[in-house]
Amino acid sequence: MAIPPKDSMDERLRRAIASDSDRRLQRFIEGANAISQLRETHVIALQREAESDEWLKGHLAVASDVVQRWGKGLQEQADGIRTGDEVWKELRPLWQQAFSTESEERLAAAFSRADVHSAEVEKLLLAAALDAPVGSIPRWTAGRTLLGTMYVEVPPAPTPPAPTPPAGDVGTVRQGLDDAPMRQDVCVRRPFSATDPVESRDGLAVITNLGGVSFDSATGFVDSSTFAPLLAAGGGSITMTVGSQVSWRRGHRRLTIDSATQFSVAMRAVTFLAGATASCELVMFVVLSDGREFVQTSFIGAATAPLLWFSESIVNAARTISIDDIPLNGDAGSATIRVGIRAFSAAVGIGGSSAARAGANFFVDTICTNVR
Repeated sequence: MAIPPKDSMDERLRRAIASDSDRRLQRFIEGANAISQLRETHVIALQREAESDEWLKGHLAVASDVVQRWGKGLQEQADGIRTGDEVWKELRPLWQQAFSTESEERLAAAFSRADVHSAEVEKLLLAAALDAPVGSIPRWTAGRTLLGTMYVEVPPAPTPPAPTPPAGDVGTVRQGLDDAPMRQDVCVRRPFSATDPVESRDGLAVITNLGGVSFDSATGFVDSSTFAPLLAAGGGSITMTVGSQVSWRRGHRRLTIDSATQFSVAMRAVTFLAGATASCELVMFVVLSDGREFVQTSFIGAATAPLLWFSESIVNAARTISIDDIPLNGDAGSATIRVGIRAFSAAVGIGGSSAARAGANFFVDTICTNVR
């Protein structure tokens, strides 16, 4: 007979989410330490190049001003003086002017003359954004520019149409053969059960994490921003989820969970002789009544800014996240399920400062379970 866990399911889920987020931040801090070692070969080389290149010298001044303005805006956002949207509306024209196609071409030429390569910095930033070891970036990395891969985005995977039952629980029970247990298919739509935001932060930086959710409508938002001044580094993440629960009788051996979510995501990163990254992902956390925990993530995309650049990635899509064939021991049991989105932002200052922001609005359409 399974012994129920001592802690409540919600507390176990919060710890699972926090542990997963903390690991992501630790990976970035490790990467930031490695990035900081590139100052001698990258930052100083660009500064020396600017001594004989008037355009680069002017661009460095403009880029520094843009990042400092964002840093001030994020501090005002953290203090409740301004909203993140107000900060972005003011700074967007400056970014568009400072980091134009012409700027990219001239920066690429300056990088070449100074023998500076952004790929090394970029790999570390992507490893943090994707929570993947350096050198194992997935094949779907995309969005290359003259200075490298500035953002990544997962191409939409074909998924079956999401079930659309009316609000509340809708269950379908199919009779098994002989003495086999009856198969149980249940889809739940809003309203879902109440959950709280889970946030993480680490390092020395200005970090703002915001999030909220409407349980009746199953809509929510997450927003994580980080500003790292000179010689600082840090990052934050926030996860918002909605929840459901399913139970079953004796005799079942397998559990599969699917959830359909729609989202609108914006990820932006800007850096002045430093590095920044922002990413968003779908998340699913499950705790079984026998004490086992399961975590599944599905990356939506990321924006990275290595050395001297601004990048953004905007994704509007719908996707299904699943955990397939969880083995059951045949006893009666239950599963508590949380589904939502996590936003992650991190920045490091090497020869200057950097900033990142990831934000998303989302709608969880269904949480479906199949027990057989």
